[in-house]
Amino acid sequence: MTMLNQVKKIAKQKTIHMSFRNNLEENNLYNEIMRRATLTNTDLAVVCKEYCTEGVKKDKFLIKFR
Repeated sequence: MTMLNQVKKIAKQKTIHMSFRNNLEENNLYNEIMRRATLTNTDLAVVCKEYCTEGVKKDKFLIKFR
């Protein structure tokens, strides 16, 4: 029998919150990310993680420290 004080604790997830400035370049970036998520019917967070993963793999600065 499970007691109320024996409820499993859920691990907190790490988060990143992003804002986009109101200029042409960042508006285009935001719109392209939203477009990709909509056209592929993929969650926005998944699309952002995919793009971030690709960017980190190709980052010349980070490659120096591998």
